[in-house]
This record gives sequence, C-alpha cells and structure tokens, in this order.
Amino acid sequence: MKLFLDTCNLAEIEKYLKLGVLSGITTNPGLVAKELKVDYLIHMKKIVELCQRYQPIPLSVMVTEKEPAGMLWQAKQFVSQLNYSNLVIKIPIGLEEVNVIKELEKNNIRVNCTCVMTSGQTLLGVQAKPRYLSIFYNQIKDAGGDPVRVIKESSQLLQGTGIEIISGSIRHFSEIPESFLAGADIVTAPPDVLIKMAFHPKTKEELDKFHDKFIHWGEN
Repeated sequence: MKLFLDTCNLAEIEKYLKLGVLSGITTNPGLVAKELKVDYLIHMKKIVELCQRYQPIPLSVMVTEKEPAGMLWQAKQFVSQLNYSNLVIKIPIGLEEVNVIKELEKNNIRVNCTCVMTSGQTLLGVQAKPRYLSIFYNQIKDAGGDPVRVIKESSQLLQGTGIEIISGSIRHFSEIPESFLAGADIVTAPPDVLIKMAFHPKTKEELDKFHDKFIHWGEN
C-alpha cells in the first residue's frame, strides 16, 4: 500500500517530502490552474527540483494535448525537458490513446493511464501495459456508479500484469482505506484529506491525558 500526494502546490509538496510519508506525487492541468498564472512546464520543473532535493519518488505529469499525435510528441518533450528518472506520463484512457501508451512504454517511458471510470476501460487499458492505471473514485460516484466495485473488478483483471491501480479523486479520508481494501495498490489524495486521516479527537484527548498525568506526576 502506497500513498501518493495529489497536488501541484509547491509548499505542500515540500512539506510532505520532508515528512517522508509519500511514495509518489500525481499532478494534472486542473491542479496547476489552481496555482494562479504559472507556466506548466516551468512549474513541473520546480516540482522535479523538490523531488530531487528530498526524495526522488515517481511524479505523474499529464499531457495537455488532445490528439494522440500531439500527446505522443508532448510526452517525449516532457521526458526530454524535465530530465527526471522517475517521471511518469499521464495519458487518458481511449481507443486511440492505447497506441500512444504502447509507443511510450515501448520507448521505456512509464505511463499512468488515467481517467478510468469502468472495469471495461481497465480491460482496454491493460492492452497497452502501462505502469499505472488511475481510477477516479468520486467521478464514478458522481455518475451514479460504484467505485469500490470498479476497483475490485479492475484488481482482478490486472492480476499478474504488474500494473498498479491508483485510486484518485479522493474527497474523504475514509475513501483511502476503502480503496486499499477494494484492491488498489496506491491511493493519491490531496493534502487536506491526508491531514484529516491522521487526526482523531480521541487520539488528541488521550495524548492530553498522558501529558497531564506526567506533568502532575509526583505532586501527591
């Protein structure tokens, strides 16, 4: 079980890299857009620099081109310009996109096949043999589907392939253990969800009691 951080915020990335609790980072154009007006590639270079400084973990960077030929060209540009040995290129699932994934993997460029919503799409994605396959937990739920079922079915379909399932689009900390129990290898979550997962009021209450007893130890 691995935890990835789903953000493009440099301060948050540095904070969690320092903590040493991450096994990877996932990004997308929407997350970059939250960082006000920044150049996409320059911002990714800054994330790469942080990873190289603290922990050279896998970093997923998504193409912004919409056509397969453009995706292939842009992916190769990212690999060349970012020059990061643990770079992973995010390519969305699709009939034509499968060939893009195949071509990249054939050239030893690792791919995160993303935006997967059904076990049928998983079955299509496995044909390209990507390194990762990202299932969007809450987008499935928003569409009236069952993300736990999709993860379970996908886990069965991917047995023996070496492809790791990433459960993404996480909004509540309870969805992290749910994803792992369903068969996900990795969960990628935003910083606020990880903070909430680490906290419980009873944990704080008990720690306060221990501290209070220690402070007053020996007074009687």
